[in-house]
Amino acid sequence: MMTNKVFILILILLTVASCEEEIDLVSDKFEESMVVEGMITNKPGPYTVRISKTAPVDKPEYNPYSGCIVIIRDNSGNSENLTEVSPGVYKTSETGMQGQTGNSYSLEIHTPEGKVYATDYQEIKQPVAIDTVYASVEYEDELGSNNDVPGYRFYLSTETANSNDTYFVWMFEETYEYTADYQLASTLYKGQWEYNFDPDTLYRCWRTRILGNVFTEQTTNLSVPKITDKPLFFVDNKTKRLQIRYSIQARQYIVNRDTYLFWDNIKDRLSGGNFIQLEQPFQVESNVYNVNNNEESVLGYFTVASVSEKRIFIDPSIPINHEKCFIDTELDYIYQMSMHEKLYFAGNGMVDKYCVDCREKGGKTTEPDFW
Repeated sequence: MMTNKVFILILILLTVASCEEEIDLVSDKFEESMVVEGMITNKPGPYTVRISKTAPVDKPEYNPYSGCIVIIRDNSGNSENLTEVSPGVYKTSETGMQGQTGNSYSLEIHTPEGKVYATDYQEIKQPVAIDTVYASVEYEDELGSNNDVPGYRFYLSTETANSNDTYFVWMFEETYEYTADYQLASTLYKGQWEYNFDPDTLYRCWRTRILGNVFTEQTTNLSVPKITDKPLFFVDNKTKRLQIRYSIQARQYIVNRDTYLFWDNIKDRLSGGNFIQLEQPFQVESNVYNVNNNEESVLGYFTVASVSEKRIFIDPSIPINHEKCFIDTELDYIYQMSMHEKLYFAGNGMVDKYCVDCREKGGKTTEPDFW
């Protein structure tokens, strides 16, 4: 599931008015719109729908939309009311509706103000298996430098689809193992020393996160309906992502043409670039609409898709090249400093907390089950 930055981005794209025109980020013409993010697939739920309201572009923030009645329906007359598990986040139950290949599904939303929103029914297409996902050591130009940065470029190939008109969307989740720069030796707080007798406790972490990259492809113009060696994202050696072990979970979605066009239109803008100054006018069309007012602007998308998954691991063979933490050996006034904050020590000097606690970089100290 994509994060809310997708839909802040959509708002920016919708406000573009003309070629090479800068967006005025401070405007008194802001109109609030509803943002919908949701998906149902052929994989077991629970399925999640997130509903929020847009904020002014000069003050972007996530504004959850609570109190809605959210319903997923299928073409056989079955339905399920989702439960709001946190502000603006609605979920099906663990034993609730299960997406089935060949069935069609729609989303319905009733707001506290009495408005009703819906999508048309969309079919879950026949899934296509992923054949291979692999990585190749390559070099990319470093922006503003004459140096080439080493890293891994990922590629993907599919099995042959059943239809010549097959539309693919790919999203990825990465997991990587890394360590803090140093093992924690001791801490000092309010003049009291504490010593860490198990220095590995905060030293090794695993971090899992959804990548912002989205990739699309279609087989319409291909003689054989399959994708071969599709180039994907690049992971360079300038962070700890390639320090020890790296894993990718690829998710391949088969969607209808309209859904493909939605993700194809925004994929490049999700992967990078200057969103404030765009080359041409751009409109992202949602499949969610106000049933009583087709003129109302709604952002986001409710995706109906079949999904296939494949996980790979790589043990990096290239050295990482990140800037290591500084050790401060000038220890004057440390007791006075410790009266206001906890101080951390590695070896013979003081360091920032993130230098000895790997969790500060977003990871967890518990090894994933699949590792």
